[in-house]
Amino acid sequence: RSLYSLNQGLICWSFCNIETMKETAFCHYYVLQPSDNGLMLLRRLAGAEEILPLPDVNLSDSSADKEIDNSIQLCLKEVELKDYNPVQHSSGFHEKTNQLVQESLQSGLVTLEGTAATD
Repeated sequence: RSLYSLNQGLICWSFCNIETMKETAFCHYYVLQPSDNGLMLLRRLAGAEEILPLPDVNLSDSSADKEIDNSIQLCLKEVELKDYNPVQHSSGFHEKTNQLVQESLQSGLVTLEGTAATD
């Protein structure tokens, strides 16, 4: 009831594919959504691991694979890390939205009640 009253869902993950009820090598992500009759709806989110074929990395042990892995690891170590706090970041979204609303109100395309102006 709390999630429904807030109009929110819950993100869940599992190594079990709920559709096949089989355990997999990668995570499946789900959205748990409340419905108006009190039941919870479980919807799977699509991910790249479901779209692309997943090779069994344990079967391949070639020197080329190890060389590629080492190269990737070296490149990742060279990447400069920076802290990111989304609370301290301003995207300008709200300012732009407010500007568009003001322009629409001034041009008469939208009234304060939210209905389109008619000629």
